[in-house]
Amino acid sequence: ANAYLHVEAAIAAIAASGLSHSVHALGTTIEGPPDAVWVAVRAAFDAALASGATKELMMLKIYQGSATVAQLESSGKACAAAAAATA
Repeated sequence: ANAYLHVEAAIAAIAASGLSHSVHALGTTIEGPPDAVWVAVRAAFDAALASGATKELMMLKIYQGSATVAQLESSGKACAAAAAATA
């Protein structure tokens, strides 16, 4: 059995949205207009269930603003480095 079947179904639904996305070990980042992101998130949730999942948990972190994901990640790394330097 494919242990990742339901995750793969969700990722396929996100990819089908046409939105910019990246898959990471602990999650997936989706970028785009808010309404389109909501549609993609719901499609991913439904796809996991349609693939045979009997339960589903989705945790969301939502950001709307002018910074890109790359800028947010860079800022986070800078904050962590500054904190580590003062520790």
